[in-house]
Amino acid sequence: MKKLFFFSVLLFSQIIARENPFEAITQPNIDTHIDKDAQEKVFQDFDFKLPSTARILKSVKIVYQNIDGSVEEQELPVNKSIDWHYPLTINQKDAKINENTDYVSAEKIIFFTKDNKLYITTNRKLERNFILPEPFRIILDLEKDASDSDRTIPLNQKYFSNITLTKYNNFYRAAITLDGHYKYTIHKTDDGYQIILE
Repeated sequence: MKKLFFFSVLLFSQIIARENPFEAITQPNIDTHIDKDAQEKVFQDFDFKLPSTARILKSVKIVYQNIDGSVEEQELPVNKSIDWHYPLTINQKDAKINENTDYVSAEKIIFFTKDNKLYITTNRKLERNFILPEPFRIILDLEKDASDSDRTIPLNQKYFSNITLTKYNNFYRAAITLDGHYKYTIHKTDDGYQIILE
């Protein structure tokens, strides 16, 4: 009887200890999912105007979302005089999407870049793919050919810096160096593969 009473008191205290006993203990982390609408819109510029009392811009605070969904903020000091009559503009240089492309051929493989996409034309089978950090690289292990040789292909494109091709005993490795950290997906196409960065 004493044990039953003790258990009842313990259970009751746990229920009243929480504001809503029927609410889940863990809350979903809403920041772990990237906003798909925001992903499809490329930021170019943003204008805003300060009130007529403003004279010195002390700092600018930027709130941004990381690739893993976490949200952080950064305050940038300015401390300069402004004329409140004119709007202030935040813009991202060279953010406009252009049609610049680049074709490179090596070891019977054609690499073609366009914006955030890399097209790889090849008949080789893709054995595996993974990421290596510092510098951030997408690694593709492809089926080996007898004529393969080591070489580095400079791309110097937005998103894609260069491709290093290395011959191993059982496979041919393409290390695609990126200019930053991205999520990526690989799709099989009729004539090879397509890598899309996010």
